[in-house]
Amino acid sequence: MGRLWLLSFLVGLPPVPGLGATNTPIEFNRDIRPVLSENCFVCHGHDKNRRKAKLRLDVREVAIERGAIVPGKPEESKLVDHIFAENPDDRMPPPDSRKVLSSAQKALLKEWIAGGAVYEPHWSYIPPKRPQLPSTRDASWVRNPIDAFILQGLEAKAVQPSPEADRRTLLRRLSLDLIGLPSTPAEVEAYLFDTSPSAYEHQVDRLLASPHYGERMAVPWLDLVRFADTVGYHGDQNQNAFPYRDYVIAAFNNNKPFDEFTIEQLAGDLLPNRSVEARVATGFNRLNTMSREGGVQAKEYLAKYAADRVRTVSMTWLGSTMGCAECHDHKYDPFTSKDFYQMEAFFADLKQWGIYADFAYSPSPGLEGYGDNHPFAPEIQVDSPYLMRQMRKLNQELEAVHAADAVKLMANGPHGDAFHQWCQASRNFLQQSPDGWVVPQPAVVLKMKDTNSVAATNFTVGSDAAISFSDEAKEEVKVTLRLPGMWLSAIRLDIVPQATNVVKGTAIKSWKSAALAVSAVLQSAERGSEPLILINLPPAMA
Repeated sequence: MGRLWLLSFLVGLPPVPGLGATNTPIEFNRDIRPVLSENCFVCHGHDKNRRKAKLRLDVREVAIERGAIVPGKPEESKLVDHIFAENPDDRMPPPDSRKVLSSAQKALLKEWIAGGAVYEPHWSYIPPKRPQLPSTRDASWVRNPIDAFILQGLEAKAVQPSPEADRRTLLRRLSLDLIGLPSTPAEVEAYLFDTSPSAYEHQVDRLLASPHYGERMAVPWLDLVRFADTVGYHGDQNQNAFPYRDYVIAAFNNNKPFDEFTIEQLAGDLLPNRSVEARVATGFNRLNTMSREGGVQAKEYLAKYAADRVRTVSMTWLGSTMGCAECHDHKYDPFTSKDFYQMEAFFADLKQWGIYADFAYSPSPGLEGYGDNHPFAPEIQVDSPYLMRQMRKLNQELEAVHAADAVKLMANGPHGDAFHQWCQASRNFLQQSPDGWVVPQPAVVLKMKDTNSVAATNFTVGSDAAISFSDEAKEEVKVTLRLPGMWLSAIRLDIVPQATNVVKGTAIKSWKSAALAVSAVLQSAERGSEPLILINLPPAMA
């Protein structure tokens, strides 16, 4: 159940930073971390092999212990001394690094230390908080909270907002944003003639209710989780991954809570009373590249698949990169190699093969006989929502046809009379033939290839309509059946080898199987006669 335990670390959203605000409190992630990452961390950061003076500026405790930072006292902080130093031998960053701090960046670092040198973890590990709305000079322009942040940034740069777009343009932008498709002419006209104060909100509701909304929203998510309908390696064979795509689209259309969305994808197969939907969602864990190439080493590729899964989970849910930690402690994010393989261990219970083909040098008991035309097991069978909707539609149409026909057939008139006659004929037929099969007496002749030759009669027709051959048939046999006045829905021909037979003096005791090429045609009845079935049997059928 390790994958379920892991989820407590994964669910989170990024905070909303200020946009170009002036006189706002300094934030480490927004204002300080970029400066230190660009200019200082290469020598005083995560990489222990390049770290100098045993100083880490990415860890507050170490920076304070080494005296680089004295919170609240920039004049006593070695970091401030070095970034403002005039002597090139003391200045940081050193001249040979070709990195230079601007005056504004130096002042910012000094002010940050004076304010207490508060650090922050990576944004994805900070619970989101709704920021206070900034004040603006032109309050009339603000219609929603987002407008306040945008206008504050514009006012700080003395930039006037653009004029409001016309209604056609607004609807086009809205439609492209929410469903990825332009509005139809009819939808545009309906919006233009809607003079109610909530006309725009009506359009938002309409588009959010569209099935295309989920398709539009699913696109960036499917990119993150590296969704594809092919396996990505060598032959790039197709794989049946589309139910996962349908799951993601439905999740957005149904407004599935993000925590459920997360749990079902990472560990839906481990949930109690798990649904088919949850198991399909867990297909996320199988969206890695897979191979059938003959030179693949199974264990090596299982390691590749597992590492790919860790990178994708960390990027998609943690908002961080863990790929570097596959080989060494991460130099820029707070991950070690141990962290990488601990996360990989959470997914070690997945059923998967390193190579999806049955090679003699790489035996896989679960893949016996597997080749390019086989699925990438294990798979589960699920209903297609598209086909199910189509079936429901067709069944409704069929029921409507049945209902309309029933009215005609039960009414008095030609249709009703014909229907009652058909019912009576059907009853009579089923009384005589309860299993629905009729065995008419056949008329058998030989179709001679050479009209001058005379073939020996090597068959007999029994009272049970069975045709028995006493010798090898040299010519094609033609069988004629007269229908007993009922309809025809199928023809059944039973081939039964005799217990013993003699062909050219050799006794044949039994045949295990027989394969025949048989042709048949239905001949329309002439006036006053029944329709005929003509069956042609090939030579040597006996």
